Amino acid sequence: MLSTEDYRQRFINEMSRKESEIDLIEATLLIAGEHNPTIDIPSCRSQITRLAEGARFCVHTNAPIEEIAAELCKYLYQNQGFKGNADDYDNPDNSFLDKVLESHKGIPISIAIIYMGVGHALGLKVKGISFPGHFLIKIIGEREIIIDPFHGKINSRRDCITLLRNAGEPAERLEHYLKAASNKEIILRILNNLKLHYLSHQNFTESLTYCERRLLLEPESLQDVLDRGLILEQLECFQSAISQLEHFLSVAPDVSFAPSIRTKIEKLRTNASQLQ
Repeated sequence: MLSTEDYRQRFINEMSRKESEIDLIEATLLIAGEHNPTIDIPSCRSQITRLAEGARFCVHTNAPIEEIAAELCKYLYQNQGFKGNADDYDNPDNSFLDKVLESHKGIPISIAIIYMGVGHALGLKVKGISFPGHFLIKIIGEREIIIDPFHGKINSRRDCITLLRNAGEPAERLEHYLKAASNKEIILRILNNLKLHYLSHQNFTESLTYCERRLLLEPESLQDVLDRGLILEQLECFQSAISQLEHFLSVAPDVSFAPSIRTKIEKLRTNASQLQ
């Protein structure tokens, strides 16, 4: 059995590839592997392969793009039961692809990855859309069809505008948010979901794991630099917290809350000296 460190190194290796060469399914399963080292990645991949094989009988890829999208939704949502876990949305298992393949339930982004994996196996051009508050996908053919995998349906532009407004964004930003997300952006969003989940439940050790994974991909992400410092404080790793917060201030010395960060650093120095 691989260790959590093995899974993290494999994740680093996967995400070090060129964007076009990143295996989104593999990267997502490696995130799950660090959380649960007993994961059977080949078995998970086989499940997606079997889903794609079944889809070949239901999704007619030579049909108009609207029909393809409708058939894919019907196959995965109605026939296979992959849908949003509205009753237990906050469960972190909804973000781990092995658990989603087991339960057939997840959050928008994890269900979307199933759609994307099956779609790609069918030879379709399927892209993720990192929409505010609700991940979507689009199938690209003679035109683009937007799919909401969480609800297993095609979204009209009006549907998308409603989602946008619900997220507090103006309708004028629709085209900006309908752009295809890169594999790296998708992985960063998954990691952010997990980081925020564990932070909200004060599980600082788990939250640090996903914060650090994000920093592997975006070393100068100011939010993650700050979050890492604050999490390390909660874990009473005071010297490391000081170093992280000082780094944050060196990059963003003029943020509005810089004085409070400086005050916190002084308090951390006091705490650190008391432990010596």
